[in-house]
Amino acid sequence: MLSLSSCESNNNNDADITNRIIGEWQLDSRLEDGNETTTTCNKKTTFSFGNDSILKQAFYTENVEGCTSEPQKIFSWLSLGNSKYRIESPGGVANTYEFNFTENDTKFSVVNILENETAVVFTFIKK
Repeated sequence: MLSLSSCESNNNNDADITNRIIGEWQLDSRLEDGNETTTTCNKKTTFSFGNDSILKQAFYTENVEGCTSEPQKIFSWLSLGNSKYRIESPGGVANTYEFNFTENDTKFSVVNILENETAVVFTFIKK
């Protein structure tokens, strides 16, 4: 697992803002235009934010073979302050997201707008 003991960050002078994202998070719900679309399989999905600015994503989907994991995706992340994070793919595509932390920073929600302009709200719980 990832270390949560560091109090310093190379990315932000406000260690509290940066450090609350560090750790492993498990998908709790996925709301697409307000409708719950999460399955038991999808809830195995995890995001791991390392104190080395690396984000590892492990997605699970249901198909004819049952619940299977997709190949792990690795991104870089950077705290921009005020609960905003920049997530960059290995190909250099970067997006900024605002994370809404709740329950003493043990839960966060983030909105992703799909190409068809559908709003998807992902909620994760800290493991």
